[in-house]
Amino acid sequence: NPPAQARRWVIFTDMALVSYTGSEALDVTVRSLKTAKSLAGVRVALVAKNGEDLAEGRTDAAGRVRFLHPLLEGEG
Repeated sequence: NPPAQARRWVIFTDMALVSYTGSEALDVTVRSLKTAKSLAGVRVALVAKNGEDLAEGRTDAAGRVRFLHPLLEGEG
């Protein structure tokens, strides 16, 4: 059995992230909590269980970034 681990994330932000998993990719949208507008140019990282970044991207004009499905399976 692996040793117990504790992680705590404390985030003070105006950003709300919503993720959608489909057959081809994981889509993440970022919006402002204050205005509900999409946020463009935000760096979003896909983080592995061990805490390492698997991939990163910047949100487009619609506040969306996409991570292809093989990244979610530990491939590619």
